[in-house]
Amino acid sequence: MQTEELQKVLSNHALYQESGGEEGAIANLSGSNLNGVNLSDANLRGANLSGSNLGGVNLSNARLRGANLSNANLSRAELSGANLHGANLNRTDLNNTNLHRADLSDASLRYTNLSHANLRGANLHRANLNRADLRFAYLHGANLIGANLSDASLRGANLIGAGIDLSIEDGLLHKVALKILVDRESFDNEAWHTLGTVHCIAGHACLMASDREIAGKYGTEVAGHVLLGVEAHAHFFDSSEDALHWLGDVVKRTA
Repeated sequence: MQTEELQKVLSNHALYQESGGEEGAIANLSGSNLNGVNLSDANLRGANLSGSNLGGVNLSNARLRGANLSNANLSRAELSGANLHGANLNRTDLNNTNLHRADLSDASLRYTNLSHANLRGANLHRANLNRADLRFAYLHGANLIGANLSDASLRGANLIGAGIDLSIEDGLLHKVALKILVDRESFDNEAWHTLGTVHCIAGHACLMASDREIAGKYGTEVAGHVLLGVEAHAHFFDSSEDALHWLGDVVKRTA
């Protein structure tokens, strides 16, 4: 796409946003080749970028809330600090059979807001998601192999079928449950793992794991998920009372 044409589309989009839809038009860049374009700080909220080529593009701090990025090529893109809250990086047809998955392999997503984003089946292979906000993101079937998830927030995220570098230790969940139920004074599920004596489920897992450096590598939440799996991660944000009830069930079924 020519620079003048792109600037016109972006200007009309900005006018549309500023006028509440009374003037201008939503940016439709579907299928566009934007390789080499600098879109840092760009306002692309709600824009249609489906099928576009954004490989290696600088989108740092861009506003992409609610944008359609299904089937977009974002490999190697710079998206640090961008806002993709609620963005669609996957789409299905009416029969729910034709999947269009975005490619975010090797992309930089540090501090990126991906909360509530649809990342079903997205390719995040080797993506840098350090401190990314993935709360309540839909990551069903996403490829996270080799991704850097250090200190990312995954609260409420759907990780069913997601490919992730797990090192689940056989019997660790049972050991953690027993430790907490026997020594309840060491347990507070509403406080992350610290250097003190009180720890959450994930914190106890990090303390009891054979890999004692895993918390430093990933942060407590992600390390706990890596060590204990999807089911346990779903209880990381339970109240202490609810978590204790679940841990009691864990001990019964894993005895």
